[in-house]
Amino acid sequence: MSVSDAQAKTLQSGAPRRPMSRWAVASLLLGIGICPPLSVSAIFCGIRALMAMRYRPELRGRSLAILGIIAGFLSLALFAWLAVWWNDTARRPMIDGPIAAIKAGQSGDVAQFKAWFTEAGASASDEEAASFLNALTTRYGQLSGSQQRVDLLDPEAIRRFKQPVVWYEFLFSSGSVPAMSQFILFDPVTGSRLARFAFVMIQDADAGDLVYPLSMQPEALALEPDNVQ
Repeated sequence: MSVSDAQAKTLQSGAPRRPMSRWAVASLLLGIGICPPLSVSAIFCGIRALMAMRYRPELRGRSLAILGIIAGFLSLALFAWLAVWWNDTARRPMIDGPIAAIKAGQSGDVAQFKAWFTEAGASASDEEAASFLNALTTRYGQLSGSQQRVDLLDPEAIRRFKQPVVWYEFLFSSGSVPAMSQFILFDPVTGSRLARFAFVMIQDADAGDLVYPLSMQPEALALEPDNVQ
């Protein structure tokens, strides 16, 4: 074959295809996952691909690398938003218990106290809510905080309620008392977000238990852990 024939064949078949940057492909694929390690890896791979293309102009994939970097940052932002939402909506209320509700009620905002509860507590009368809050303040004083008592978790109570119940130690100005509450994140029927408490119970063997709302007094509320101190 003559040189002219070889040149003609090359022109007909076109120039050789430029290689694709593997870093760029990896960046785009990693950027799809909503997971911090994957998102950070996507950003790293994308930057690495752009740097490689700077020194090797024959590489393709600049658009993929840029998309991977953008996807990585968007995934990180979405994960951060989800983490903040979960902490504020579920994790923090479950750890603290209904202390925000009780503090609001003790400061005189009965409506805000009731708003922290599901339908039974939210629809209870103001008199019932005020009676619970007054009894609480008279016995123990002002609520200052709480701490979750993981050591008091009762499998039997969880079985009866069908949803998790959590034991707490409420810290009042006159001392601490054991308490139990149930946090409902999603409506079990509709699946819609609730993020409210079904009930709160202060356990006091001497003066008697305090429960709000009064309609939430199933047999399970009579459970008393043996190791309450």
